[in-house]
Amino acid sequence: MKTESWSRTHPDGSRSEGTLVAGLPGGFYREYFPTGEIRKEYQFERGLQHGLQRQFSRDGRCICEFTVIYGTGVFLEVWDDGRPKSRRELEGDIDGFTGIERVFDTSGKLAGTAYLVRGKTVTKKKYEAYKK
Repeated sequence: MKTESWSRTHPDGSRSEGTLVAGLPGGFYREYFPTGEIRKEYQFERGLQHGLQRQFSRDGRCICEFTVIYGTGVFLEVWDDGRPKSRRELEGDIDGFTGIERVFDTSGKLAGTAYLVRGKTVTKKKYEAYKK
């Protein structure tokens, strides 16, 4: 299988890098702060997040850690001080995620909820019908 590495620098000076295996994400995906410190480290297998996923603060502390099994699990993201930023309860496959995403403001208060079916945002009613 063909394996290739990629790296991208973003307009704000941050950077991301990863590996593709047979054209799909495989191995590690990393994001870096503009100052060069690691911000996120995710593992992929066969195009889906799989294994230990971690997020770091600017001073290098691991502030969030969770495990995903082939794209399925509770995906977390936190603000630098550890308060919740988003919580996604998802089932993943190569065609997209299905589940619920909750987004929080900087004070940790719920700011909104989105429903996803195979990677597309839908109404709560359509989501519930799909899950039956």
